Amino acid sequence: MCYLVTMTAGKFSRRDLFGFVRRLRKEAEPSPIVPDPGSEIDESCSPEATVTGRIAAEPYYEQLLCRLLEFCITPRTFTQIQLWMLPFPEIRAGSHSPDTLLQWLIDAGGIAPHNQNGDEILWKTTEAGRSAIK
Repeated sequence: MCYLVTMTAGKFSRRDLFGFVRRLRKEAEPSPIVPDPGSEIDESCSPEATVTGRIAAEPYYEQLLCRLLEFCITPRTFTQIQLWMLPFPEIRAGSHSPDTLLQWLIDAGGIAPHNQNGDEILWKTTEAGRSAIK
């Protein structure tokens, strides 16, 4: 989407410009694929479809999200997951941290807490997550 804005002295106020910029930002906001916690969840959507939809919603991170599901088949601590993800080019060059990518999969139901290892929670790929990577 490309907009051409021409300004002539006295005909285009600052207020108009800020309103225009706000409209552009609002149009550019992505629509969420996975509902926020607390909102109504569509019961007709299977857990596998939710995880697959979350992965498909982020094409740049698609391979890394699938690798993360494979990595977490064995229960892992958050620190282990974070250290494992840091070297990947998607993380180094991307705009999202390992925390965010893990949270996407937790919210979608692809990864869930398994049990506690001392002070840290172990995270493990769910059945829905396993089905999504097959």
